[in-house]
Formats: sequence, C-alpha cells, structure tokens
Amino acid sequence: GEVAARQIIAASTAVSMGERIRQGGGDALVILDDLRGHQDMWRFICESLLDASGGVNVFQGADDSAMRQYYSGLFQRVGKFNNAKGAGSLSMMMILETVQPPEPS
Repeated sequence: GEVAARQIIAASTAVSMGERIRQGGGDALVILDDLRGHQDMWRFICESLLDASGGVNVFQGADDSAMRQYYSGLFQRVGKFNNAKGAGSLSMMMILETVQPPEPS
C-alpha cells in the first residue's frame, strides 16, 4: 500500500519540482514512464480504500476517468513563463506502452 501511494504522488512531486525550477528561470522536463503501472497503482489504492471502508463507496476515484482527471490536472501546470515572470518553462510527456494486436487467425 505504501509503495503504491508513493508511486502515485511521484508524478505530482516531479511536477512541483519542475515548477520550482521554472519559477527560478530554468527549464524543466518531467517524463512519466510506465503509465500502465500508474493505472495499476491507482486501482490498487482505490480498492484498498474501498476495503478499508467495509465496501462502502466513500471514495469517488475508483474509475479510470478520475485517474485521467488527476493527470490532466498535472498537464495543466506545464507551460512557459514570459520574461517578466522569469522566462522559465516546464514541459511534460508521458510514455505509454504499446501492445501489438494479436495476429488474425
């Protein structure tokens, strides 16, 4: 459970560190790799919260749309500052695993 939580907050921590660099006038790039792993950890945490509550759905983040909203919020924090704000920039990219479809039989 603790490892899963650390993996989920790693993305927002990396973006926060990148924002700090951007505010200082530097350029930062955040790369999120293995998005499938992030999705698996998200589901694990959500299921753990459901189990802890006795199966009562007190947490409304157990679906993939909640995870997409979380990562969308991270992407909204990227951008380039103008010269008056320090001229720093923050970029972010996600690496997605591609799976070759099965051969037709």
